[in-house]
Order: sequence, then C-alpha cells, then structure tokens
Amino acid sequence: FNTTQPDGMTANTILTPTITPTVIPGMTTATVTSTTTTTSAPTTTTTVASTDCCPALMVTPTQSEFPNGNMTFTYNNNACRSTVSAFCTEDLAFDLFAAIVANGDNWLDYRQTSVTYPGTCNGGTWFMSNSSAIPPLAIVTLECRLTN
Repeated sequence: FNTTQPDGMTANTILTPTITPTVIPGMTTATVTSTTTTTSAPTTTTTVASTDCCPALMVTPTQSEFPNGNMTFTYNNNACRSTVSAFCTEDLAFDLFAAIVANGDNWLDYRQTSVTYPGTCNGGTWFMSNSSAIPPLAIVTLECRLTN
C-alpha cells in the first residue's frame, strides 16, 4: 500500500507473510509472521497534453504561378484546438476563385471569392475532409490560392 509522508515523500509498504506449519497429533495449526519493507520516493506530478489537441495551423505561401489569397483559421478552443474552419478569400476587385490547397497539390475545395473547409485534430495531427465518403487527409501545409 502507498502512504504520503509529511515530507512529501510517498512510502510504498510491502508485506511478505511467512507461514510455518506446526503439526500436533490429531490437529494442524499454523503460525503466521510477516516482514514489512518500506521504501520512499519523492511525489511527482506530470501533466500530459491531450493527444487530440493540435498546434495552430500556419499558412504556407503559394509556390506556384497562382497568387496568394488571405487565409484565417477559427478554432473551437485556443487552449486545446480539436476542430478548425479554414477560411480563404480573395480581393473582390479581382473576381477570382479562392482555393484551399493541402500539401502542395491537393485541392480541397474552391469557390468564387471565398471558401471555408473543416478540419479535425486526431493524435496531434490535423486532418481535413468535408465528406464521410472522402478519407481525411493529414495536413502538412495549407495554402490559399487564387485562380480564375
């Protein structure tokens, strides 16, 4: 059993019983003795972050002939981000399509002027999919590209 000592140490006590049989004609009795071993160790507290919390997403500048749009992220909770909505928009003066592109070449979605796409944290990694029919894609990079 464990006990906490006044000095903040945790004491672990192990009881080891010893049984010594004694034989008396017509009867059997047993003598039971025990040995006590006590060890002490400092008490420590460890805080482990949930594996379903993810870091803030970052926008990756477009490395293509497409211009960059403006991307923002909205999280369910800034202390432990588990869901996100990525919002990509373009300057309305250009009348272009806004597209969210993952990992350099996966066009998640595009719309005239702006687009929003959902994401979910799983095991500390962001995944994005807007349909149960499409397997989620693990996100390494995200771009907001503009196209016509």
